Amino acid sequence: MKELLSVIDSERFGFSVAKVDDFSAGPEKIIGGLKGLGVRLIIGRQPTSETGMINKLEDLGFRLMDTQVTYRHDIRDWNKNPSVPDGYVVRPYADGDIEAVMHIAGGAFDFYSHYAADKRLDVAKVRQIYPDWAQRSCLKADANNPVFIAALSGEIAGFITFRTESSGRERYGVCGLGAVAEGHRKIGLYQALISNAMEWGRVKGLAWEQYTCIACNYPANRSYIAAGFKPVYSFATLHYWQD
Repeated sequence: MKELLSVIDSERFGFSVAKVDDFSAGPEKIIGGLKGLGVRLIIGRQPTSETGMINKLEDLGFRLMDTQVTYRHDIRDWNKNPSVPDGYVVRPYADGDIEAVMHIAGGAFDFYSHYAADKRLDVAKVRQIYPDWAQRSCLKADANNPVFIAALSGEIAGFITFRTESSGRERYGVCGLGAVAEGHRKIGLYQALISNAMEWGRVKGLAWEQYTCIACNYPANRSYIAAGFKPVYSFATLHYWQD
């Protein structure tokens, strides 16, 4: 069961954390096995359609922390020209952007995560999760894992990160993280980032692109729907503490 251990979460919080997506071996058996490894927190994920398993996990002491929705758009059906609000530009990530990207990520996601919903976790450490994620994405940015920047007169106003994955013979793009800074919202800038990312995917020959969003992040959900994306999957995240 060591493969279930989350190194990054364990290092961040200072105690052993595990992540489990498959409980088919039996949740009681999994909980017991992870307890034997000294795991203190188990983060479980289940499709929202699996209400029976979700209820069983709740009966065992798991608590719901968030629900997320995955949206997808076939790039072959994409027929919109990339556009941005007047005065703004969308460009690839460049050296020197990283601090601004981390700052935007920190301000946009303070309360949008299953970590933030768990009041037993250290708030200061939770608030560092998204800036750290943004930093890793910037440091790994390349032609297959790009970061796109929205800027106004040289000021970074938003960003979006992607990675390329494969399913059989098809390649597709997965959005890792995206946000727009306060003061640049509600003008269509995030949709501009989405549109430019779709154009990147078209040029790369990807089959589709997908985004996963917390269900209660209504502005982001509206942006995906307005851009023509359709929901294809949803899941619940639950936490279990070994006390």
